[in-house]
Amino acid sequence: SCPMFQGKCIDDGITHVLIGMAGQSLDSDIYYPVVWSKYHDQQFGYTTIFANRTCLHFSYHHSRDDKIVDQFILQK
Repeated sequence: SCPMFQGKCIDDGITHVLIGMAGQSLDSDIYYPVVWSKYHDQQFGYTTIFANRTCLHFSYHHSRDDKIVDQFILQK
């Protein structure tokens, strides 16, 4: 998500990351766009996370080709 506080995008808010494929085959594939959602994908994929004392690197890959389709790094 965008950095948020009380449902609104703000510069110093909290960023939420949601990853989940469970129930995908039961979903209608209808996506309702909202201003706070920065990336939305309906392909099967997997997430990798690398962390050490100073950073966390998150990447999301499509299963069909291992392509990285979203990523970010948090640094201390």
